[in-house]
Amino acid sequence: MRGGSRQRHLSVAGSERRRVRRKIAGILAEIKVEAAKSGRQEMGRLAVELETAIMASPSPQQVELLQDGFERMNRLWAAAKSGLF
Repeated sequence: MRGGSRQRHLSVAGSERRRVRRKIAGILAEIKVEAAKSGRQEMGRLAVELETAIMASPSPQQVELLQDGFERMNRLWAAAKSGLF
């Protein structure tokens, strides 16, 4: 890739990342509201942690934190769905 073409590609990639981050942040905000309505405090706390992580600069640690957090959230949701939580 030539310099100008590479810069445009990186700009588009950055724009796409920001769009995805905003979308995830919106979903997390919805989860916080629904968790508060249903009294699911742990789910709300986890959503707050993930909101903080999604706004941080991209890094391997951030990716790991987000992945772990979404896995925890998925387990909490599955437990709630099954009636265990």
